[in-house]
Amino acid sequence: MKKTDNVSIVRIRRDAFFWGSIVLAMWIFFAFNIYARDYENYRNLYNTCIAGYKINGIEFGYVILMKIAGIFRLDFRKFHVLIATIYIFCIARFVNNHAEKRSIIMLLIVLYPYILDTIQLRNALAECVLLLGYDELLYITKEGVDAKKIFKFLLIVTCAAQFHTSAYMYVLLLLIVLEERMLNIVVFWGLGIELILI
Repeated sequence: MKKTDNVSIVRIRRDAFFWGSIVLAMWIFFAFNIYARDYENYRNLYNTCIAGYKINGIEFGYVILMKIAGIFRLDFRKFHVLIATIYIFCIARFVNNHAEKRSIIMLLIVLYPYILDTIQLRNALAECVLLLGYDELLYITKEGVDAKKIFKFLLIVTCAAQFHTSAYMYVLLLLIVLEERMLNIVVFWGLGIELILI
């Protein structure tokens, strides 16, 4: 075995260790952080929902998710861990599939949107759904305009909006992509708009 092969194996292992450590730390911080600003509000909302009271002003998808968790008799702490697990899985999967330097990207995600998502559970779930739509948006830009891809993207945005209505802002991304602008600018503006809405 050549020396360069050994060096590249060490780099791969080091990157995998660093990547795994970041993902694990993000999950632990999200799942077991009971001191987040909105933790009590979300806990009260959850307990009210599973007690059978009507919830007003909260998106349908989030209410259904709380009711399903209530059927399985999850207390809010376990529900919070479940949301953290779904979120970290979706983010990690997305970064792993789309980034060459995945550890660096994960560290940047910690700066934004992760810090806010540990507080805003509904927004975190909406982002998970929107990450599915990113692939559809990429296919629209690479393969040209296809009505099926556009419909899928709009359907995904609508599903994400069932967790947080700010997801509807991502329709603007589609409009910009259809105008054949650069996708990086689209993503930058999309994140900026989301930050303003939060």
